[in-house]
Parts: sequence; C-alpha cells; structure tokens
Amino acid sequence: MGNFNRNTGKWLAMCALSIFIFSGINSSAAFAAQEKLTKVTFLCITSRAPILDAGTFVAQDKGFYKEEGLDVSFEGGMSANDNVVLIGQNKGFAASTGVFSTMQARLKGIPVISVGVVTQSLSSCIVSLEENPIRKPADLKGKKIAIPPASVNETTYKAFMKRQHLDRKDVVELMAAATAPLLIAKKVDCCTSAMYHAPVLVEVAGLTPVVLNFDDYGMDTYGVNIVVSDDSVKNRPDLVRAFMKATVKGWEYALQHQKEAEDIILKYNPTADPKYISKGLAGILPKITNKDTEKFGLFHQTEEKWNLALDILIDSGEIDREIDKKLNVKTCYTNDFLPKK
Repeated sequence: MGNFNRNTGKWLAMCALSIFIFSGINSSAAFAAQEKLTKVTFLCITSRAPILDAGTFVAQDKGFYKEEGLDVSFEGGMSANDNVVLIGQNKGFAASTGVFSTMQARLKGIPVISVGVVTQSLSSCIVSLEENPIRKPADLKGKKIAIPPASVNETTYKAFMKRQHLDRKDVVELMAAATAPLLIAKKVDCCTSAMYHAPVLVEVAGLTPVVLNFDDYGMDTYGVNIVVSDDSVKNRPDLVRAFMKATVKGWEYALQHQKEAEDIILKYNPTADPKYISKGLAGILPKITNKDTEKFGLFHQTEEKWNLALDILIDSGEIDREIDKKLNVKTCYTNDFLPKK
C-alpha cells in the first residue's frame, strides 16, 4: 500500500509539472499571438449615427477582426468629407464615408478608393410631419426646409430640386447641422435626411413622419461606403482584404442577430438613445442588401450605380459637367478585396 502511495505521489507530481509547463506554453503562445496582431484605426462616419458602422462594432465585439490578425481601434465623430482627407493622408487605415465624398476626393487628387459599399440605397429624403405633410415635390413650394450644410443631404437636395424642375427661390432654406430637432420643434416645415435618421428621431419623439424618398425619383444610388488609401491597396493588400472580410462578416452577423447588434452598438456608444438605435438599425439593415448583393455578396459595387452617383453630383452643381470628363468612376472603387460569395 505504501509502495502504491509513493508511485501515485510521483505520478501526481509529474502530472502537476506537465500541467504547469503546458499552461506556460499556452500562455506564451497566446501572448505571442496577441503580439502578432496588426494595429489599425477605423474612422467612424459620425457620432450622431453609430448605426452606420454597426457591422464594424459587431466585428470587433465578436472577435472577427482578431480572427484575421487585426487589432482595430475606433475613432469617430468626423464628417464624410473629413474622413476621406484623413485616409488620404494615412491618418487612419480605413473609414466610413459617402460615395459623393469619395468622388470629390478623387477629383481633388486625394488618393482614396472605395473597397465596399455599406448601404446599397442612397435613402436620402425630405421629412415632414403628418399634420403638415409634403407628399410630392410640388408641395415644397413656400415651405421652410432645414438642410445640413456640406453634407450628402445638401448634395442630394440640390440635385433633386434641379431634376424636378423646382426653383429653390420658392423654398425657404435654413442651413443647420442638426435638422431633425428643428422639425420636431416645428420651427421648420421639413428637413433633409437619410431615411434611417430623421424619420426615426421623429417617431421616437412621438410624432408621425411623412417621407418623400429621393430613391423613388431616379436617385437610387449608393450611400455609405468604406475607403482605404491607394497606398494601402498597393502596399498592404492582404491587410485590406483581411479587414474587409471581417467587416462583411460583422454586417452579416448584424443582419441575422439584430437585437444583439443593437446591444453591441450601445456598448461602444453608451450615450446613444436605445430607441433610436433599435429603430434606426431596423431601418438601415434592409438598405445593405439588393439583387447585386444577393448574387455577389455584401458591399458589392457596380459601375452603373457609381455613374448615377456622378450624375447626381453634377446635377447638384457641386462639380462642373466638364470635370466629369476627367473622372472615370472605375478609379473610385474596387471589389477586389471583398470576400467571394
């Protein structure tokens, strides 16, 4: 019996030593793996609408970026125009922005390129209240409208007015950074917005929004996209491919687990209104899919819709039609870094 106890004791001691050594090896391996993660910075589009970057927050929270060897940090609150400039200066690895900002950047020689489109629908609109509705373009005459300056909503509004042969002098235009609060306070008759922003805020305020959707008037082009620098495409293509693979996976997960995605957005944006996040995400998720994404996968881009975006930008008066000849939209985007469906 004593001999058995001695042998057992030796066996237990050897097991304990093995476990200790194995644990140390595992810890060292985990530390080494952590050390191998490549640090990159993602610039969010705006702190007022974190739903636009829902997929990136999900990819971070679920570990999709780490699976691809990336340690992603978020910076945000900047405008779409600011983000393309910063990426062109390599002051960030990737950023959310808009197709109009991307094209204007290329025209200015800023070296950025779209590696995927998040929202396949532009979704710009004019929002009014049920008690004073604007249901068709002609209803705008004599109305007071709030417009965020130097924004996609200003661009699309100007193009919409031209395409509908409406005189902007017949409308009272008020430039304001935050337009929805003015509508809710009834200080204006309507405002420009994305369909998943001001209409949601109006609903959260207990009012009924009426939406005049520009998509219904031949302006159904792209909205939010993700850009990287030309330098990253040339010198770090594997990094771009890894980032996009994880980001697409994040948006796919958000599509399938909306409530969890809401909680994740709030985790990274604790001051956001949960009601706005819930309704806003429900509004944006249908905009990230269409017949092209069904065939090719999320974020797919086509020359046709990029050309439509260019036509809208020209109609807005923000670039001259002669300049159009200098811009080949094929230089604005690439699908090469998207995961194959």
